[in-house]
Amino acid sequence: MSKTIIRNNVKLLLEKHEFLRDNDLVLVLAYYKEIHGLPEDIPYNEIVRKILTGEIPKSATIERYSRLVQKDFPHLAGSQRQNRLDQQIPTQEDLGYSYSNYKDFLE
Repeated sequence: MSKTIIRNNVKLLLEKHEFLRDNDLVLVLAYYKEIHGLPEDIPYNEIVRKILTGEIPKSATIERYSRLVQKDFPHLAGSQRQNRLDQQIPTQEDLGYSYSNYKDFLE
């Protein structure tokens, strides 16, 4: 499946359903249901088989495109996005990464 198609499908879902913007798990489930027509009661092993055979994208791929779409189209970002971004630097510093080493790249 083309990356452009996945990106466009994620954008479509974020435009259509505002509640998907802050919840990656629900977004992935909606993607599988609305884009690929998977039933809600599909066994987990069947989802895994479809991912491994390339019939549906990995959940991480959908999540990654969600972040990219929200970055490119801020009006599609969920209400919690700015809070998550604000937490990044303090969390990284708590983990021992020095913000001063790369702050020039962020500005």
